[in-house]
Amino acid sequence: MQENNLNGQENITTEIDLIIRSAQELKEIKVKQEEQEKRLSLLEAKTEQNSGDTGYFTIKAWCKLNNIRLPLTNLRKKGYEASKISREKEIHIGKTTDETFGTVNCYREDILDEIFGTVQV
Repeated sequence: MQENNLNGQENITTEIDLIIRSAQELKEIKVKQEEQEKRLSLLEAKTEQNSGDTGYFTIKAWCKLNNIRLPLTNLRKKGYEASKISREKEIHIGKTTDETFGTVNCYREDILDEIFGTVQV
């Protein structure tokens, strides 16, 4: 009878170890997935930025890069704000094409940091 209890305890321990190992592996997968999502966001943002001027981003690309979700009206408001600050500081405003809006402005990173209060990822 005592031998049956020991075998039952060994099976429970083995099952618990299996559950623990599975949970650890799931955690590792989750961490890798989050890292890949960050890399994908960065690549998407870089694709949308003005390729001729490094350090310049569209409002939409900046939001993707920094995981900021804004409705269309707020994107436009941020664009007006970035344009105003750029003109006041006499900083060049770039242009690029956008499938949603046609031609859009590109702003220097420091201007976008200022209006969004962000630090680039």
